[in-house]
Amino acid sequence: MERDRKIIDDNIAKLRIAKNFLIKMQHVVSFRTIRGMFMISGVTVLFVSLCTRLFVGYLTGEMEYNIRGRLIEVSKRGASLVTAEELDRFHEAGDMNFPEYLALREKLRDFSADADVLYVYYLRVENGMLQYIVDNDFDESTRVGLDTPPTDAALAPGLAPALEGRAGFSGLGNYMVNWKGLLSAYAPLFDKDGNVAAVCGADINDEEILAARERARALWVLELALIAAVFAFGFLCIASYRRKAESARESNIAKGRFMTRFSHEMKTPLTVISAKVQFVASLLKHDGDFSEICEMLDKVKDEAARLARMSDAMTSLEIASGSFDEMGDVDLACLFREITAAYKILAERSENRLVSDIPDDIPHIQGNADGLSQVLINLIANADEHTSNGEITVSIVRDGETVTASVSDNGEGVPPEALPGVFERKPLRARDGEVNGIGLSICRDIVTNHSGRIWMESSPGVGTAVYFTLPVQRG
Repeated sequence: MERDRKIIDDNIAKLRIAKNFLIKMQHVVSFRTIRGMFMISGVTVLFVSLCTRLFVGYLTGEMEYNIRGRLIEVSKRGASLVTAEELDRFHEAGDMNFPEYLALREKLRDFSADADVLYVYYLRVENGMLQYIVDNDFDESTRVGLDTPPTDAALAPGLAPALEGRAGFSGLGNYMVNWKGLLSAYAPLFDKDGNVAAVCGADINDEEILAARERARALWVLELALIAAVFAFGFLCIASYRRKAESARESNIAKGRFMTRFSHEMKTPLTVISAKVQFVASLLKHDGDFSEICEMLDKVKDEAARLARMSDAMTSLEIASGSFDEMGDVDLACLFREITAAYKILAERSENRLVSDIPDDIPHIQGNADGLSQVLINLIANADEHTSNGEITVSIVRDGETVTASVSDNGEGVPPEALPGVFERKPLRARDGEVNGIGLSICRDIVTNHSGRIWMESSPGVGTAVYFTLPVQRG
């Protein structure tokens, strides 16, 4: 029997080591760590996205700046192809048939092809109205010239600087009326007196550039939407993980409590069985009374049966949850007398005397016999552990609709400051070192499940009494 107890203790110790390892691993990869890593990753992705957006904006600005510089340079070169005096010869629509006019159109066509622009043209502004003179376009449906109706000069973005004597630029997306999609630059032509006599314009199509810029913006918006979706999904996953981790943690705690409790519960019946077997062996050696031997063996059988029931409870985790599904009629007086008689030998090993004060008129109760047996066994074992050369008394009295049972001793007692926590799962007093105090917490759980209450009264050096109440069965 001692060997069996040692095997059980060793297995419980291994399970505790495994549980502690899992808890440490859980601390290493904890919920806070995962959440922190996710937040850092999310902020990093968002930062990279913002940097990408700024970089794309920078590239777009640089592209517009380069286009502006190139287009203004083309307009300045175009302004140098002809003098103000040469353009001053063309004022009427009929002048468009002059050989010099036609030669200038050819010259502008070659220049536009060489400069890689769409249109190059000359215009003058008189009385706030813009009048086209000549361009490089030979398509009669799109060309402009002296026969083109004048246009309000204020409607031409970027033209005003040229009229003041310096080059101007319309900017991406700023179009003249009826000329959508054309990005324009203007350079002034000066007469011999230094006055602006005409303006040279150069155009390219910027719709593809704008489309590319809009696509970049749309991609950035889509990127932000995807980041938001990833964040939302990540938070949902973290919340789900947290719930599962919390559930797993609670499950591990419950399993740890269960194994500790099971270990505690197994020790007492094994001790009783070992003591009874030793007593039987002693009687056999001295030719003792066989009727007493049979009685002892019956007690061993009862304890073995209780161990089997505890093993079944272990499988269904009844002990861990503290629940007892099988409730029935219990003769509490008879049950406690039998337990007191069976455990006298344990008390004798500590040189203690175990007595009972149980009247015959104690009413039956509705409860679980194994659970109530465990309460009394734990209380007797606890009293025996903290009493030496003393007396332990088990008693029951009726008090109206309840019965009050108690186990009292004249042992070392409990300090007043320790009384409030005696039924909690934490270390309590012991003569030979620390004990885990789980026996009293088990008693509290069982009594509570029977709709009763339990408490302790103690004085250091005087003794301890543990009381618990149980409702009387109603007929």
